[in-house]
This record gives sequence, structure tokens and C-alpha cells, in this order.
Amino acid sequence: MMHDALRSDVLSATLSGIKKDSDSGKEVLQELGNHIAIFRGAIETNEKLDLDDSTKSALASVGKPLEEYTVLAADLAKKALQDPTAVESEMAAFGKKFQDLERSMSTVSELIQSRAETLKSSSEEGKKTFLKFLFVGIGISILLLNVVGWIVAKSIPRSFMMLIDRLAIGAEQIASASGHIASSSES
Repeated sequence: MMHDALRSDVLSATLSGIKKDSDSGKEVLQELGNHIAIFRGAIETNEKLDLDDSTKSALASVGKPLEEYTVLAADLAKKALQDPTAVESEMAAFGKKFQDLERSMSTVSELIQSRAETLKSSSEEGKKTFLKFLFVGIGISILLLNVVGWIVAKSIPRSFMMLIDRLAIGAEQIASASGHIASSSES
């Protein structure tokens, strides 16, 4: 959108009839300078991204049309603030620079969009794979918990049965000993 803002700044300088030294003229030039700085900053930020080689190459190809466009925009805006009719003949060249820049940016945009779609597809596949492993892991965990629970459930009654058997034997021995004591006591 910044290339549109630059074009708007030039057209504003051309159509406004204001002078370079007026406050409005200074404001137009300041806005133009701000827009150029933002545009260049955005390109520099994008160049620092982790991009594939074709996208980096396409992004680098924006540099020359951007430089030509911004230099011409600044030049035309300054000229238009001095004499709006003096830039009329250069507006066709400015329009061509605009189209060249837009074409370069469109190529980059399409590559970035394509890469984003590829990454999205890859991400969705990764998500599906993760969910499969998660559900398989949960299923295996539930199965293992059931097996362990069954083993524990089987071992607890056996332990209780052994304890009950021992208590029963102990009770019989106590009864037998009580019987001996009772008979000794009677004797």
C-alpha cells in the first residue's frame, strides 16, 4: 500500500497548487519522506525473514524499481510544488515506474502466498500426525492401565485369600491350644 501512498503524495503536490515553502508544501514533502522511509523499512524487515531462495531473489528484485520509483516520486513532488504544470509530461513515466514496482511486488506477494499455503498444508499434516500419535498413545496408555489394574486386581484377592487362610490356621491353632488348656485345667 505504500507505493499507493507515494503516488498519492505526488498527486497531492501536483493538484494542490501549494508552494514548496508553505506549511502545506512542507507537510506534503514530509509525508512523502515518511512514506518512503516506511516502505524501505518494510522491505528491509522482509529481507531479514527466513525465506526460501526464490522469494529472497524476488524480494531483492524489488530494490531497483523501488529506488527508481521513490527517487522519481520525490523529484516530481518537489517540482510540482514549484510548478504543477512542469511535471505533467513526467507523469506517464511515473505511472510506468509505479507499474514496474507493482509488478515486482506482485511477484514477491505471490511467492510469499504460495509459501504460506505450503507451510499451512505442512502444518496441517503435522497436526494430523501429532493427533494420530496422541490418540494411539492415549489408547496404549489406557490398555496398559487396564492390564496393570487387572494384574493388581488378581493379586489382591490372592493375597487376601492367603491372609485369610493363615488367619484360619492361626484360629484353629488357638482353638486347639485352648482345648488343651481347658482339658489340662479340668485334669
